[in-house]
Amino acid sequence: MEEQAINILESENAEDYTNLDEKNFSLPEIEGFWNFVRNLKSNCKTFYKNIKKHINFQSDKSFTNIVYLTTECPLYMSNVERMDSPVDFIFKIRNQYPDNNICLLIPIIGLSKDTKISKKFTLEIADRFYELERTSINFNIFSENRNWECSLYRFSQNELNIKIYGIYSPSFSYLKNIEELKTFEKLISFMKAVRSVVKNLGKEGFKPDIVHSETLPFYLGVEFEPKFPANIKVLQVFENFAKMEREKQEAFWSAINLVDKEGMKKICSDIYIQNCFARLFNLPVKEILPKMGNCINLIYENYRMFHNSEVGEYKNHGDIIFRHLNNRIKKLFPAITLHGTDYYYPFLSSLSNCAFWAVYSKTYYSDLYSEGLASPQIMKEIIKTTDKSGYVQPVISIEDYLGAIESKTKNKKLFIKEFSSDSIKTDFINKTMFKNPDNIKIYGYLDSFYDAPLLFANPKSDIFEEGIDILFSAVLKLFERNRNIQFIISMKDGLKNNYVKSFVEFLQNNKIFMGRWVYVDGEFNLNKIFSAADIYLYPARFCDKSLNHVLGIKYGCVPIVSNAGILNDTVIDIFDNISDGNGFKTKESLLREDENTNIYIDYIEKALEVYNTNPSSWGIIIRNGQEFNKENDFLVLEHYNNIYKSIL
Repeated sequence: MEEQAINILESENAEDYTNLDEKNFSLPEIEGFWNFVRNLKSNCKTFYKNIKKHINFQSDKSFTNIVYLTTECPLYMSNVERMDSPVDFIFKIRNQYPDNNICLLIPIIGLSKDTKISKKFTLEIADRFYELERTSINFNIFSENRNWECSLYRFSQNELNIKIYGIYSPSFSYLKNIEELKTFEKLISFMKAVRSVVKNLGKEGFKPDIVHSETLPFYLGVEFEPKFPANIKVLQVFENFAKMEREKQEAFWSAINLVDKEGMKKICSDIYIQNCFARLFNLPVKEILPKMGNCINLIYENYRMFHNSEVGEYKNHGDIIFRHLNNRIKKLFPAITLHGTDYYYPFLSSLSNCAFWAVYSKTYYSDLYSEGLASPQIMKEIIKTTDKSGYVQPVISIEDYLGAIESKTKNKKLFIKEFSSDSIKTDFINKTMFKNPDNIKIYGYLDSFYDAPLLFANPKSDIFEEGIDILFSAVLKLFERNRNIQFIISMKDGLKNNYVKSFVEFLQNNKIFMGRWVYVDGEFNLNKIFSAADIYLYPARFCDKSLNHVLGIKYGCVPIVSNAGILNDTVIDIFDNISDGNGFKTKESLLREDENTNIYIDYIEKALEVYNTNPSSWGIIIRNGQEFNKENDFLVLEHYNNIYKSIL
């Protein structure tokens, strides 16, 4: 008994019982007391487990409440026109699995300053009118060093009984297009609003089980917020891990956007930061604190000018001071360097916190591990979370387009006539061919020789990722070899890129190329161009989601692509498989090869040879394309549903 008393006094609770003698407790009483405590704790645990089982039994349900978070929703958002929008997927999974209740959550953008925001208002999107009604979910978020009011609006009911909600906030609702929302500072505001909405959707009678976040970093900035409810699981879909390198944000800039009011007070009260601001604005230190809010706002509105101060009054000060500010912020807010990175990665938090993550391509998923298509910091997190990862290939709903193929020759003649020199000069071109006809600029023209293969390309302006350098070099070599081709390229805002602008100017200055090419600074309605073009060129180094080539396949426009991501998953080279071949695909990746142009042009030459000399084989490629992917819709839905089940 004496040993037992010594053990008690040496335990972690010894400080509570150092005066046992003064309390006149006998040793048997102490032993009885501790037996009572142990039994009480054991009984409490048993009682808690039974209650928890009962609650889980009562709340067990056969359906799953899924919040589908996306910014690619053409039906319900202005200035969004994506052929591979997830809306089709949402409607399909709602039909295929009626027990999966789906809530669609989107940002309200594209509002004009004179739009009257009230309890109810009408939103016009692509000549459609939607009635929106404000819900009871209203809240504030702190972002960009200020408070923003936010409200959740309910769209009018649709025939599929999907709850569709839009988030309104002056922080992002007056942006003109979705690309502006994807900038770091605006995305922060939206994601903070999203998490507040998800936590409060129970007020709308919809308690989420899973948030399906489509390419949006759901956990962006969550390190600076109260813990997210553990009962809500997040499926995070990533488009391209390589982009994370370019989306890395500096610590000081991140902190201004991420922190709350208390965090901002911490920044403003730090003496070291005050000294840096005094040097930056050439003010006495004693005057900085009362003017700190104005200084922060000024830096926020002109951040890049301050940081990259090569001219003006901040020359030779900005970069040095901001290096000091970055180091100080990392000491004040260890969460900024949570993952051991120099600066803040927007997607890294989502990668480490989500319940499951997926990418759009089987090839890209395997290459992440075998080829290391990410930075060391991100690869470390990818490897750590392998057991909760996978891939799901997206699909698009395409009906039977045999009619378009049968009229290919007729469409091609009409198309080339539209882009003749006379039509372009007189501006008589059919405007229905373009998505935004008022903002189109056309360079070059096509001559009327219909026997030439018509090649088409519509890359985005990312030179390296889209393989634009490979594309341009290949086209110039074909022209120099005097191959019988005509070439059309369209790029939205492409001429803002000096590389693209130089290419167009080079073609304009070489009269021997005239009549063989057209450059459109804008976007085609793809069904129009694909119904006329013979070949689609896409030598991308990365490709994780774009399904434009699949639409081309259905219209009889044969793709010539690189061995990358979803291109590798969806294009079957006719020389590898004549029964299923639907295009031409390089065997080598164009990511690391030195002779990329020569590799790619060899496949263009193969395609031209088949087109010119073997029309029956060309017809086989087109017919194979018609049969491609017909049964894939259900498989994708089933795959996602299995992920939802495994998450829960």
